[in-house]
Amino acid sequence: MGVRGLAERLQGIFAFAVYDAVERTLSLARDPMGVKPLYWWSDGNALLFASEMKSLLRHPALRDRKVNRAGVAQVLVTATCRARTRCSTEYRALPEGSCMTVDVNGRVPAAPQRYWDVRYRSEQVDLEEATEQLDALLKRTVDMQLMSDVPLGVQLSGGVDSSLVVALMETLRRRKEIPHR
Repeated sequence: MGVRGLAERLQGIFAFAVYDAVERTLSLARDPMGVKPLYWWSDGNALLFASEMKSLLRHPALRDRKVNRAGVAQVLVTATCRARTRCSTEYRALPEGSCMTVDVNGRVPAAPQRYWDVRYRSEQVDLEEATEQLDALLKRTVDMQLMSDVPLGVQLSGGVDSSLVVALMETLRRRKEIPHR
């Protein structure tokens, strides 16, 4: 199956690394939407990776970093720095829905491998079937997000989408008899 196969089968948000002692490789993977960050840096001899940039920046090789002005501008406008527009010229973010494997010598592939992409089916579905599919998908998705070891909250915009999420959360909470926190 490999790391790509594992990442394809996982549902939810994640960023992880797996070391294969037999193959002597380290594989990194990131969730399809890129919710969990995964930053990496390599000089060809060593590989560093972390879920936060500040962890990478503690390494001596990254102390004298060069700032990418376009990346900083993007952070100031959107509060995020996409993989293609880095804030620094030295380290990178693994793109969403991607994985990469590095050998024991720190050789990094030319580009991360995409394991996930949005695919649209062209088959025609009637409105009733489409409604049932959407209802089942929304319930499953909200139910998966209710699994937490900390109290949950929802940001309400007043729109249909956030109101629907809250209504589904309450319906699922009642079915499972989960107390309010």
